[in-house]
Amino acid sequence: MFGMLNVDSEFDIAINKLYTLFSRHKARDYVDLYMLLSQEYYSMEQLVARIPDKFGSELPTDLTIMRAYLAVQDLTDYPTMLVPFDKAAMIDFYLGEAKRIGQRLFR
Repeated sequence: MFGMLNVDSEFDIAINKLYTLFSRHKARDYVDLYMLLSQEYYSMEQLVARIPDKFGSELPTDLTIMRAYLAVQDLTDYPTMLVPFDKAAMIDFYLGEAKRIGQRLFR
């Protein structure tokens, strides 16, 4: 609650951003999620696990998640940042997450 306005928690916002990556690939969503995760309050696995509770849907497949993470390489619509931001570190983060899933899938 912010004044009289109901506002999602950072955890819920992070779940929303993650879920959004499965349907659209906008740099702002990747950046927002990366910035939230960089605070290290929760992990990507925790967010993924809560998707069914929040959206009433099944968990996305590992392949769907991996594809969303790999799409970070094609982003061009980066927002103007008002705080320090390392684009290369963010890209490495998502590619690392995709690699981790790929290793589990293709053993």
